Amino acid sequence: MRSDQRPPGAVVLAVGVLSGAALAYEILLIRLFAIIEWHHLAFLVISLALLGYGASGTLLVLLRDRILKAFSITAGCAASAFGVTAVGSLLIVERMDFNSLEIIWSTDQLARLFALYLLFAVPFFCAATSIGLTLTRFGEHSPRVYRADLIGGGCSAAAITGLLFVAHPVTALQVVACAGFAAAALFLAHEPLMRRRAVVVMLAGIAAVSAARPLLLPIRVSQYKEMSPALRSPAAASSRSGAVRSLFSRSWRARRCRYGSPPA
Repeated sequence: MRSDQRPPGAVVLAVGVLSGAALAYEILLIRLFAIIEWHHLAFLVISLALLGYGASGTLLVLLRDRILKAFSITAGCAASAFGVTAVGSLLIVERMDFNSLEIIWSTDQLARLFALYLLFAVPFFCAATSIGLTLTRFGEHSPRVYRADLIGGGCSAAAITGLLFVAHPVTALQVVACAGFAAAALFLAHEPLMRRRAVVVMLAGIAAVSAARPLLLPIRVSQYKEMSPALRSPAAASSRSGAVRSLFSRSWRARRCRYGSPPA
């Protein structure tokens, strides 16, 4: 293909779906960070996305000519990788012994924070690679591709916000990951010889995401976010604000039950 060739409709749709999935994942991470860790980490999300998009731009600059030769396969693989890493990053981070309260004086916790930062940047790197590669491949028609990018992102922002009011965050994460596999299928489907592979990729991705649900539930809230250790401290034991302590305790237990984890 030449860069002045009009992008196929399937590719444009894939960009819209993948862009929407990436922005929905960004919003979803804010909710997940607030549940798993203290809400302060939610402010990392924007910089995570910027890191992933910036790193993908560096990759495209360095390997542009090489990966453009296999545009469909590369874009499809990167979109599939978004679906895999969107779920995989959460599975790994939930099992990290990370305490955000110690990052000021603990180098170990700083290293874990850095690892957390890199892990959650990977899905954005994968999505940005597919989108940036498409913009590079169809440079003469980049406004059409960019329009799909903006429409997909705008629609998904509203959709994921509404979904989080009615669905469990893990369910929302599965929807986002499946959208990545759907985008991969669309990138492959515009090539007649790869349409069967596109169907296989989408079905296999959906099956894998569905199979991962038992591993994602219940959401593993950080042990350092527990209120019970604070309530057992001598200062709390001697406090006269028993009513306040009881209120916080009931509120915390209700939140734990809401997100599928039994109360401590």
